[in-house]
Amino acid sequence: MKKNEFDLIWLKLDQIQMQLDFILSGKNDEVLLTGADVKKMLDISQSTLYRMRKRGEILCVPVGKQYRYPKNLFTEKLLARITKNIDRSLKFDD
Repeated sequence: MKKNEFDLIWLKLDQIQMQLDFILSGKNDEVLLTGADVKKMLDISQSTLYRMRKRGEILCVPVGKQYRYPKNLFTEKLLARITKNIDRSLKFDD
């Protein structure tokens, strides 16, 4: 198994653990970020955010036809792991 595949597996396991923690915490007063907030925080495009959401790299909560992102999950450690996996050369739209 390549190191990159191993890192992706650990990232997914971290995401699952965070999702479980979020669900089990039962917090109804959680601050949720919009897609625009997350795109600005990570300096990514809409399509990159979509791909990250589809691959399970980032936790989101569907609210109607939109998605919200729990603010407490954006710790320094997670931000470093997420942005490390972003290939800036693949950013086509703003």
